[in-house]
Amino acid sequence: MDVFLAGVRRTSQPSPARNPGGDCFACALKSALDFLVPEHGRSAEEVWHIFDAETVGGGVATNNTWPGMQEALDTARFEWELPIDWRIDLPLPLPDLENFSYCFGNMFNWEDYFYRLDAWLRAGYLALVEMRIPFSATGGLSADGKKLPNNHFALIDGVRRFWEPIGDIGRKLTHEVHFVDSSKHNVEWVPIDDAIVHFGIGALLLVRRDEVKN
Repeated sequence: MDVFLAGVRRTSQPSPARNPGGDCFACALKSALDFLVPEHGRSAEEVWHIFDAETVGGGVATNNTWPGMQEALDTARFEWELPIDWRIDLPLPLPDLENFSYCFGNMFNWEDYFYRLDAWLRAGYLALVEMRIPFSATGGLSADGKKLPNNHFALIDGVRRFWEPIGDIGRKLTHEVHFVDSSKHNVEWVPIDDAIVHFGIGALLLVRRDEVKN
């Protein structure tokens, strides 16, 4: 077995939730910052409020979106002056129009995706991702059976490969990714093809400690 696991500590979501849709965004960022900059000294409350955004009417709303996570990382870097750097990567989608017409997750060559993610993690990055949880109360599906859009933030901090027996006839090489998940489901090791197709991961929001940038 070949394993790389950074060992990020999970931050579980509070109960009751502060945000009506859950607090995964703040928990994922708190876990990342605690691991990368353990001396940062910021409370869970402060990390939650890093997502505050002023509305057009002058009020305050929680910007727990994909762009909102990027803005939160910039706030942590430039206003809190934490030694971090971030970037976005998306493995090149390869449409297979003869077989799919089209489910987005099937556009990725999952093996290429795995090894690209593997390289980022071993270079010191953590990967923030948006995903859905297919075994949640809704099964990740809408009332009419369609896949729901991604609505959950988590971290990926590890990968592993191992040979798995297939009955008595042989074996296959399995590739898995490790999630740091704040939800009650506490998702951990998931095969990379399931992570892409069923959990819906795509773009990687990569963050690492970087003393030079600051």
